[in-house]
Amino acid sequence: MSQEMKRSKKKLAKEVEKGGSALPSALLFLNIYVKVFIVKKLEANILIE
Repeated sequence: MSQEMKRSKKKLAKEVEKGGSALPSALLFLNIYVKVFIVKKLEANILIE
């Protein structure tokens, strides 16, 4: 897991504790995570071919 992902998770945890705008942050984090995952999968497929 990259440093950026770890930082995002820590930031998210803090927001959850605050009870602030945790949901939008969680959705944003999930969105970024999914995009990174898809890109990695595509790169892996390109390497295999």
